[in-house]
Parts: sequence; structure tokens; C-alpha cells
Amino acid sequence: MTRPPQDPAGESPDAQPLAISGIELFPLDADATRWRYRPRRPSLERQRDGTPMLQVIEAGSTAFLQATARVALDETERTGLLDALRRERPTASSLEPLPLDVHRIALEIKRDDGWSVLAESRGSGSAPWTAALAAVLDPAGVAALKAATEGEPGRVRLVAHASEAGSPARTHYANATIDLKTETPTERASMAASIDIDRSTPAAASRPVELVADLSDLLSSAAARSR
Repeated sequence: MTRPPQDPAGESPDAQPLAISGIELFPLDADATRWRYRPRRPSLERQRDGTPMLQVIEAGSTAFLQATARVALDETERTGLLDALRRERPTASSLEPLPLDVHRIALEIKRDDGWSVLAESRGSGSAPWTAALAAVLDPAGVAALKAATEGEPGRVRLVAHASEAGSPARTHYANATIDLKTETPTERASMAASIDIDRSTPAAASRPVELVADLSDLLSSAAARSR
């Protein structure tokens, strides 16, 4: 990986953001010890054996959906990402998700007129932002879920609607010393000047984000991990 150039305000190149496996990571200090990552997509919670928490129960002509979703990485994924981060930034010691305000987590199916909510929840309100999803399924819902579990993409998706907290204003300081020398046939003079430089980054407002994951992809990833 090519390292970024030295920051003009005096920060180490190791304190610059980077991306690993499509996930953006941001340092919280100039020493690049504490980091945060931006969640890339929601996922299904897993049981201890790695099985995704998604179940369709059919009873005669009626079918029920039960599922549990989350937005933040699970502990295995977070640990793996931290290990990969340490290979790029050896000083990294901690990794947490960026602060989010998750408004809604929904399981949606694709119908002829577009995406339709199958089940939704406001979720837990704090990291890892879990949500229990439950619904009575119509025949179209059952068919879409069966297709997704068999690996067909574009039938069912998991969506998290959230706001990402804005960043506070930051001011970086640097100091430089300049030596000025003049010389004439009759005299020689020198002067040293110290200059303070600051570079400010204005505060950023919160922004809405929509995190989307195809259910077939989530299930295939879970199956690969459990092998």
C-alpha cells in the first residue's frame, strides 16, 4: 500500500484514514492508536454455531418470519479487521464503529412495483444496533425468502436507515523557524523568526446514510464462514 504524504499540519502519515476490504477506517488521535470504522452494510446476527438468525415457520397456509439483524460488525469480524489494520498501522490498539443514529432496520422484498417492507424495527438504539424482525408472510414473501436462501440475488434485502454524526471542528497547529541572513561589504546581519501556522477544519453536519445488503449474499457469506 502506498503511504499518504506527510500532512502539512504536522500529523503523521499513519494518522490518515484508509480503507480495508471496502470498509473505511478513521484514526481518533495523532498517534493512530484508537480507530473507528464506518459500517458498510447491515447483517444477520449469528447463533453460537454461526447459523444466521433467520427462520421461516410454515403452518398450513400461514407462514411466519423471525430474524435478528445488526449494523455493527460482530466480534469475529471486528477482530479480523483490527488485525488487518495493525498490519498497515502497527500502533492501532482499538477499533469501534462510528457513532450512528439508526432510525430503522427493515427486511424488504422485491415486488413488481419495487421494494416492499416485509418486517421492520427501530432497533436497540446503540451499538451494535440490533433489531428483532417478525412478520406474517404472504405467498410472495415466502417465495422471495426461499429464492434468497437458495442463492438468488435481488429478491430480499436488509436495509438500515441511519444518520452519521457530524464531526467537530478541528484546528491543527504547526511551528516553523526561519533564519534570515543579509551581508554587505561593510556589515553582516542575521535574524531568526518563528511562525505559528494553524489549519482549521470546520464542523460537519450529520448526514443520512442507507446501508443495504442482499440477503442471498449475507447467507452465502455466513455459510462460507461456518465451513
